[in-house]
Amino acid sequence: HYVGVHVVGFAAFLGGYNALQCTLEHVFGPESGMTPFTAGATLGALASCVLPTRPTGLGIAAGSFGTAATCYAIHRAFAPASNASCVALPAVPSTEQPACTSASSRAEDEDLSG
Repeated sequence: HYVGVHVVGFAAFLGGYNALQCTLEHVFGPESGMTPFTAGATLGALASCVLPTRPTGLGIAAGSFGTAATCYAIHRAFAPASNASCVALPAVPSTEQPACTSASSRAEDEDLSG
């Protein structure tokens, strides 16, 4: 029972983080460090509010900042290095939609193609 609750909590955290990160990429851009920091801060604050102990302002702020810093550090550790001197590969045409497209942009694409 104890392990199941933690697995469900971790899965909910990852799902929420991915949803926020996808949304924030449209706001800050995919290369911005603000994307993982803001998503981590938001989920850290939410997680701090649902802890079994009584949440305090300091506890929520600490959980928010700690989670944001961890998400940012992981993002920086595993993000591909951006180097302006690299030669870009030619784009390969694809019929697949990007993973983070909104319903309105898909509808616009269908209107233009059909």
